[in-house]
Amino acid sequence: MGRSRACRVLLVDNYDSYTYNLYQMLSVVHVEGTSVEVDVMKNDAVPFSRLRPSIIEYDAIVLSPGPGTPECEQDVGVCRDILDHLVDVPILGVCLGHQALAHAYGAKVVKAPVPFHGRLSRVTTTCSSDDEVGRGSELFAGIPSDGGFDVVRYHSLVVDEASLPDCLLPLAWTSPDEESKGRRLLMAIMHRDYPHYGVQFHPESICTSHGATLLKNFVGMALKGVGTQARRSCLGLESGNGSEAVVPGVCRPSEGRVERGEPCARIHRGIADGGLWINALALKSEERIDAEKMFLDCCFGGGGEQGSQDTFWLDSSNLDYSGARFSYMGRRGGKFWRRIEYVLGDQSELLGTMKIGDTEGGEEVLTFRKEDGITFWDCMDGMVQETSKRMSDQGAHFICGGDGELGTLPSGWSLKNDGGAAEGDPLPFDFQCGFVGYIGYEMKAQCGGSMKHEASHPDSFFFFADQVIAIDHDDGTIYFLELSEHKLDGPSSWMKGALASMTGDSLAGVDPGSGGLPCDKNLKESAEWSRIHEEYVGDIGSCKEYLLDGDSYEICLTNRLKIEGEFQNALDYYRLLRQRNPAPYSAFLDFTSRAPDQKTGLTICCSSPERFLKLTRAGVLEAKPIKGTIRRGRTKDEDAEALNTLRCSGKDRAENLMIVDLLRNDLGRVSELGSVHVPKLMDVESYATVHQMVSTVRGQKAQGVTPVDCIRCAFPAGSMTGAPKIRTMQIIDDLEMESRGVYSGTIGYISCRDGCFDMNVVIRTAIFSGTGTIVGAGGAITIQSNAESEFDEIVVKAEVLVSTPSSRGQP
Repeated sequence: MGRSRACRVLLVDNYDSYTYNLYQMLSVVHVEGTSVEVDVMKNDAVPFSRLRPSIIEYDAIVLSPGPGTPECEQDVGVCRDILDHLVDVPILGVCLGHQALAHAYGAKVVKAPVPFHGRLSRVTTTCSSDDEVGRGSELFAGIPSDGGFDVVRYHSLVVDEASLPDCLLPLAWTSPDEESKGRRLLMAIMHRDYPHYGVQFHPESICTSHGATLLKNFVGMALKGVGTQARRSCLGLESGNGSEAVVPGVCRPSEGRVERGEPCARIHRGIADGGLWINALALKSEERIDAEKMFLDCCFGGGGEQGSQDTFWLDSSNLDYSGARFSYMGRRGGKFWRRIEYVLGDQSELLGTMKIGDTEGGEEVLTFRKEDGITFWDCMDGMVQETSKRMSDQGAHFICGGDGELGTLPSGWSLKNDGGAAEGDPLPFDFQCGFVGYIGYEMKAQCGGSMKHEASHPDSFFFFADQVIAIDHDDGTIYFLELSEHKLDGPSSWMKGALASMTGDSLAGVDPGSGGLPCDKNLKESAEWSRIHEEYVGDIGSCKEYLLDGDSYEICLTNRLKIEGEFQNALDYYRLLRQRNPAPYSAFLDFTSRAPDQKTGLTICCSSPERFLKLTRAGVLEAKPIKGTIRRGRTKDEDAEALNTLRCSGKDRAENLMIVDLLRNDLGRVSELGSVHVPKLMDVESYATVHQMVSTVRGQKAQGVTPVDCIRCAFPAGSMTGAPKIRTMQIIDDLEMESRGVYSGTIGYISCRDGCFDMNVVIRTAIFSGTGTIVGAGGAITIQSNAESEFDEIVVKAEVLVSTPSSRGQP
C-alpha cells in the first residue's frame, strides 16, 4: 500500500532571504508517488516547549540559511533545541543550518580563508562504500562524483574539519585553489548515528547544479526513516493525527494582513458592487505621439490656475526599450478623485496616520494605533479590493463621436472607434484608473524592517485617479478614461476640455532652459553629500566587517546629495532629464496642494530603468532587478569594451546573482508552487549614460494572495537592500543614520479594475521640496568591492541628475 498522506516538511526560517526558494523547490518534490507539503516557521516564532507536541508530526525538518553564527543563540533560535531533542527526526541544515548542526555536536565554526558570496565553486563528494558514509552518499545519489559539480556559496564562516567529533562524518569538499590558500573546505557533513545532514552551499540557488536532486534525495531518505509514531514513543508523546496537526508560528503568504477595509468607505461611499464604469474615448494619431506635449497641454496647461499641482505622469520615456509601450498621465480629477497620504508612527504605540482628501478640499484623518492592528498595507489592500468589487465586469464602454459632440479634432487625429466599438472590448493596457503614487523606503517598518529614521515627507502618497490619459506608443493611440456610475452617452466635460487643450496654444514649444541643478559639479569632492568621500569610504569598510562576520552577503549602501534652496521649476527640470536619460520606468509626480494646512512643494522627478514588480491581468508577476553598472564609453570601441567588461565582471555577476536569488525568494512567497523562473539571467541593457546588468524573474500569483500581498512581501526591492534583507536593513539603518524617504522605495500604479500593478524602483531620482532638493545614489557592497570604485559609481549615477546636457560625453 502507498502512503495515505503527503510527506510533511517543516522549514525553519533563520531570517534568510533565500528560505522560500527552498520552500518552492521542496514543495514540487515527488518521491515514488508521494508529494511534499512544506510549512515555514521563523526560528523565534514560538519556544520549543510549545513547538514540541506538534513538530513530531513532521517527516523531516530543514534548517535554512541565515545571517550570523551558530554561536549566537539569537541567530539560530529554536534550531539548537530541535537538534538537541529530535535526534531521530531527519534534519537537513543549509549554510547556517549546517553550521548549527556541526556546532551542536561540538565542531568549531571559524572564518573561511576568503568569504564567498554569490560565487560558484566545484564540489566533490566521497565515494566510499563504507556503510556509514554510504548513507551520506545516498544524499548525493545521481550527482556527479567524478570531477564534482558546481554550487553557489554564500558564507564567510566555515566548519573546521579538523574539529569534527567522531560522531560527524565529512561528505563533500571544495577543490583546493589559491583563494582558499590551497585548502579544501568542508561542504557537507552527516551524523554517524542520527539522520542529520548539513550542506554549506546553497542547493536552492538558481546557479547551483543538481540542487533539486539533493533535496529530493533528502526527502526520499526521510520517507525511509523512522515513522512519526516511533518518534512519538521515543519522546513519550501521545498518539495523534499528524495530518491535521497545526504548528504554532507557521507563516502564510498573507501573514499579518487584517481582513478589514475600513478606509475604503471614504473613497466609494454609497457605490454598489459593480456600480462603476470605465468610459473610454480613443483617438488615433497619424504620427508618433508626443507624450510631453500631451502632458503639458492636457494636464499642466489645461489646468488653468492649477498648473502642475496634484499631477502625475508615468512616463515610458525610453521608447526603444521593449517594455516601454504605455504612458499614463492625469491631474486632480472628478467625483471619485482622492489624495491619500500616509505617515508612519513610532510603531510602538502609533502605527500611522492616513489623510484622505477630495477635490473640494475636504479631508478625513484616520489614526491607527498599535492595538488596532491595521497597517498601511492593510489599508491599501482593503481599498484595492473594495474598489475592484465596485467595478463593472462588462469591460470598457467606448464613446463614439456623433453630431459634432467632439468638436474639431486636432490636426492628424481621428476617432479610433468611429462607427461603434464592441461593448466591453478589452483595453490593451492594465492601468484603467486607480491608485498612482509612491511607497517610501521607510515603509519597511511594516513589512519586517524596523522604524529607525523618520522621513521628511509622507511615507506613502497616492492619488486615486478617476480620469486618466493613456498613451499606446506602439499603436499611436491615446485613450481618455473616466470613471462614472453609469455609461456616458457622449464625451464628458473633462474629455472635451482635454481635446480643446490639444488644439490651443501649446506649452511644449517653451524652452525648459538648462535644467541643471545648482550643485557643485565636482561631485567626488562635493560637501553636499550627506556623508562626504572619507565617511562613505569608511562605511564601505564597516560593510566589509559585517560581511566577514557573516551578518550579510551583500549590503546596498547609499548616499544623498542635499542641495539647499527652492528650485523654481521642477517640471522643466524633468523635461530635460527625460531627454538626457530616457528610461522605461520614469515618472513625474507633483503632490503640491492648494490647501493651506497640507505640506506643499513635494515634486518627484524619476528616470528609473528598473522595474520592482509587475502583476498582469493574467496573474503573472515579474521583477527585473539591476545589479552591475558601468559608465558608457566616449567612442564606439570604448563603449563596446565597457559593455564586455561589465558582462564578464565576476563581482557584478555575483551581485546580480545574489539579488536574483533574493527576488526568487520574494516571489516564491506569493507564487504558485513551481512557477517561479528566470527567463533572463545577467543580461546587459544599455541606457544613455550607463550599461547595466539586468535579470528577469517571473512567477504565477497564487490563489488567495492579493495584489497588495505581492507588493508587501517583496518590499523594499532587494536590489536596494542586499541580502539577507531583514538583517541587512538593520545594518543600513546604523550606517546611513538618516531616512532614505522616497528614494529606494517604489513608484507606480495599482489598477482599480482588478488590482494589476506596475511599480518601479526609485533610483535616478531628484526629489524637490520647499527646503531643497535631494538626489540619492548607491551601490552594492560585497567583499570584493573596492572603496574608491564604489564611490566613483555613486558619482556616475548622480551625475546625470545634476549635470547639464553639454557636460557629459556620448558614445
